[in-house]
Amino acid sequence: PTSRCSSAASDVYKRQRLVMVEPALHPDDSIGSEPMMELMDRVLGELVSEGRVSEADADATTLPTWIRSPEEYADPVEAHPGLELVDVRLVESLPSPMWLALREDRDAASYARASVDSMRAWSEAMITASIGDAKARDAFYDRCRVLGEADPDLLHVQAAHIVLDIRRV
Repeated sequence: PTSRCSSAASDVYKRQRLVMVEPALHPDDSIGSEPMMELMDRVLGELVSEGRVSEADADATTLPTWIRSPEEYADPVEAHPGLELVDVRLVESLPSPMWLALREDRDAASYARASVDSMRAWSEAMITASIGDAKARDAFYDRCRVLGEADPDLLHVQAAHIVLDIRRV
């Protein structure tokens, strides 16, 4: 039996077509997560001011984020003699299910909890690399949750995605 991934890869090879959907810069050069990144930076600064995180650890805390522009995706495909860019579109992401639930039930506590759990899932390895103290890390995420509950917009991510339809020629 073949795996779903190898079956899909075989299908792409046979059809000689690939559709990619990737995060991309908005036309205004924003990435859509600036409020959340600013919240994280703010909370880290507060923990430094309170003496819970050292200045050196805060300076070492890096959340590398590189979101390509639509041109950075399309240009290499267009420059490749064996590929044809059939279609390229920038689409605004639909609101997250967590954001839709907040708009419907107004439960900011649930929204903040779910959003910070998601934040922690993608950021904790990077945070742990610079902030070794588990209590300080917990305080970091707890503070993000409290502030996000008070102002849910701080946790709202409005990403854009690029859809590239590529054909092998």
